[in-house]
Amino acid sequence: MATIRAILFDLDGTICNTLQDLGECTNQALADYGLPPHAIDEYRMIVGNGVDTQMRRAIGEEKYTKELADKVKAAFKAYYDQNYLKNTKPYEGMAQALDQLRGMGLLLGVFSNKPDEFAGKVCTHLFGDRFDLIAGNRPGVPVKPDPTGLFLALERLGLKPEECLYCGDSWVDIDTGKNAGIVTIGAEWGFRGRKELEEHGADYIASQPKELPSIVKAIIASHN
Repeated sequence: MATIRAILFDLDGTICNTLQDLGECTNQALADYGLPPHAIDEYRMIVGNGVDTQMRRAIGEEKYTKELADKVKAAFKAYYDQNYLKNTKPYEGMAQALDQLRGMGLLLGVFSNKPDEFAGKVCTHLFGDRFDLIAGNRPGVPVKPDPTGLFLALERLGLKPEECLYCGDSWVDIDTGKNAGIVTIGAEWGFRGRKELEEHGADYIASQPKELPSIVKAIIASHN
């Protein structure tokens, strides 16, 4: 078996709680075009599959057109660019868990469906230089659960899929890991909860960030 050399993380709902800022900025953009808002908690099921799907779900199928979605998306991005750190914070214990994982000699990365320009800013502001790679969604790269972007991220790190773990809070992340042939860790504390992670066959599930180092140690031990 290959040695585990890195762990990559989803962003929204995994390393930090972005729900309120995503929800509020989407609601502001919807209001600009006379569309009704959603309760912040509903955004747990609206976000996660990339910004285009986020817009489609927020607008609703009855009113959706690509032209309208593009306008709402542009407004959302403008609001989010100003407010992405208004309420967003790392989950409790996440920074310490990352430091412990780094102390184990692992490379750390982020691979997210969040637009790349926001992924870099959020991670750098909240976590400094803890990550060796931060990759959000870029034009021309399909969103998760397509593994293309994850393969590109691993290439940048000089890693093979079997040398890596992937941690995320939704079925999208678990399916992405499976599609890439990567061992997955479900983040129960995130937006979607344990049931969804179990149904999609997460290899391991952590109930809180502080459990991550011990789970990763166990995985590494089982690979040796």
